[in-house]
Amino acid sequence: MDGKEKKIIRYFSIFLFSLSLILITASVYHIHSYFRFLPYMKLSKCVTWNSTVHHLFIPNCRDQFFIENRNVNLQINSIGLRERPAEQLKKNQLLFVGDSSIEGVGLNFEETFPQIFEKALFNESNIQFINMGIRRSSTITQLVRLKEYIDIIQPKYLLWSLTENDFDEDFIFLKTALDFNENGNPIKFDLNFFSYSNPQIFDSLFFGLDAYNNGYSAIFRHLYINNKLSKHLVGNDRLPAYCNALDEGIQLAKERNIKIQFIILPFGPDYYSIYEQGSLKEKLNKIVGCLASTPIDLRLDSIQTKSDFFQEDLMHFNAKGIEESLKYIKPDLLSFLTE
Repeated sequence: MDGKEKKIIRYFSIFLFSLSLILITASVYHIHSYFRFLPYMKLSKCVTWNSTVHHLFIPNCRDQFFIENRNVNLQINSIGLRERPAEQLKKNQLLFVGDSSIEGVGLNFEETFPQIFEKALFNESNIQFINMGIRRSSTITQLVRLKEYIDIIQPKYLLWSLTENDFDEDFIFLKTALDFNENGNPIKFDLNFFSYSNPQIFDSLFFGLDAYNNGYSAIFRHLYINNKLSKHLVGNDRLPAYCNALDEGIQLAKERNIKIQFIILPFGPDYYSIYEQGSLKEKLNKIVGCLASTPIDLRLDSIQTKSDFFQEDLMHFNAKGIEESLKYIKPDLLSFLTE
């Protein structure tokens, strides 16, 4: 090898090293703000999971977090809900189904959606709002949870919250499913999905990490799966695989003569600058076709563009945002509860 060839190789190596450094720097810059979410990704000692790979609260558990310069308390009652003592829960009331937005991650109990809605509407509706939200859940796992609690709570109403990342989570469950029930919903999962021999190695890596509910993997999971799911939804108005859980939940409510409605919640404005995947409307409009009725929709510019309505780091609603959102939808909620 002569001097000229060595020089070319040296320059090419410098070029590759520089390019790698630029790409790494760009990647770190792209996701750096997501690392603010780390306090929220830490799984509480009150959270566990079972063989259906969804989170559960440990009954009679208490925990405390220090988030955004304040203490947040988590208290689970005897039947595994972030709620008042079970004996204080009335029958024929409203069961509020959803994920971390409804659970109120980063919020104290009295600041959550169910509590703020109940206090604001109780004099007019006489309805108790019962919190059945839990972090990292999807429409599929929310259905599993609904089946567990619907006959315990015996609600008169169901208000089911939908957010964009519910369907990111569904994507994981559908990808790792080994068996399905007669309604097309997964009932058995591959907990050893990760394999170096898997031709889709990145799918394998992310789903494998997620199967064990590794909270910190969510940093990468959201960025990766959000992109894949967005491409998957393009051109589809109604995807059966993503409608099955909602269809079954609607049928479950119908069989028990329970009135059901859906509410669509946005994230804070920073969410879109991180993911660069278009608006919540563009994605969730592919899912709205699953619903039996027009949902209550909080995807309003007057709400989702206001950063002071959302927790600074988590991008979920804060108490102020929940109170403000109720002003826009109070007539729809009261109509649902009183007609």
